[in-house]
Amino acid sequence: MRFVALAALVSLCGCVIAVPIEGTSPTVGRKLLVELTEPIQFQVVEARIQNITRAEGVLLQATEDSLILSAESLWSRAGVRHPALGARVAILRNNAANLQEKRVSATRTAIALGAGAVGLGALIASVSSAGGGQSGGEPPGKQQ
Repeated sequence: MRFVALAALVSLCGCVIAVPIEGTSPTVGRKLLVELTEPIQFQVVEARIQNITRAEGVLLQATEDSLILSAESLWSRAGVRHPALGARVAILRNNAANLQEKRVSATRTAIALGAGAVGLGALIASVSSAGGGQSGGEPPGKQQ
């Protein structure tokens, strides 16, 4: 039963990859991962987070000189992930070293689903061969 739940979870979530953005203008509404050229600070709700080197979120607006994200996560130089709770963050284009779009990988998702199906088949076969699918008849020690 746990395996079925895990397989369902994988099929619902899919496998997400980050793909470099071709050209200079990302599409509004897409989920982006922005790596920064140098650490900067952002104000998130009541906290100021310093030394941010990477931001992930949905692109709200793109201009010639800046990107405005509804940030989901911010990473500090130390590699610590800070939840951003949808805070709007503005990133100057000259501060964006690397832009990537996060999307579902059809290939990886298909491989994960195939592996899940094989695992489920193996589980069912092992239960059947162990006699777990049989019912009725005499107990093993009571043969005449």
